[in-house]
Amino acid sequence: MPFRLGAAAAMAAISATLVLMIVKAVVAPPDTPDIAGREAFLLQHIVTGLGGGLVLQLIYRQVGVPSYAGGLAWGLGGFLTVVLMPWLVLPLELPGAWPRDAVGLLIWLFTALCTGIGFALLWLGRPVLGLVHPGRHVRILGAGLLLMPMLVVSSLPEWTALPAEADDPLAGLNPGLDFAPGTTDAALGVELSLALDLLFWLLLGFFSVLATRRVVQRQG
Repeated sequence: MPFRLGAAAAMAAISATLVLMIVKAVVAPPDTPDIAGREAFLLQHIVTGLGGGLVLQLIYRQVGVPSYAGGLAWGLGGFLTVVLMPWLVLPLELPGAWPRDAVGLLIWLFTALCTGIGFALLWLGRPVLGLVHPGRHVRILGAGLLLMPMLVVSSLPEWTALPAEADDPLAGLNPGLDFAPGTTDAALGVELSLALDLLFWLLLGFFSVLATRRVVQRQG
């Protein structure tokens, strides 16, 4: 069973990444060939997809395999947990980009953990890792966990505002997006990154359900 879970996670991650790369090549083709950028984009999403796909497989084992629409909903939850909420807490990072230093990584992990457990308490109404038992105050606790990262990081001004003088706030944050310094508006770059990451997580949720049915639940 562990092998099948890993195989299903790998299948979902590879499928979602390949579809995303095709979509990206259509909507945001590079002006010049960028092999290094494509490789970085591919590696980032394969690794993210493997981790996220494995988490989804473990969730499906606990709560049951959802429909394909349910898989999209779980993918949306992954996007909110791993991409949107950490970006709201760390606005210096491009959405979906890995933090560039140890402090940023710790804040990212803290935010993702609080968000994931918070959504579980709000939506599932069941124990999380056996630590929290359902009750009338569980949803309040879940909402509090969602707000906690913002409240904690708001006391760190260096993480809540861009520096007054920055050569290119997008440079190096996500090499797979082919942003041209000085020619791409920052807001457009953020919107494109959010859209691609949302699509990726929706695809990952969908393909995770497909992989579960084709690999994990296959008889024999």
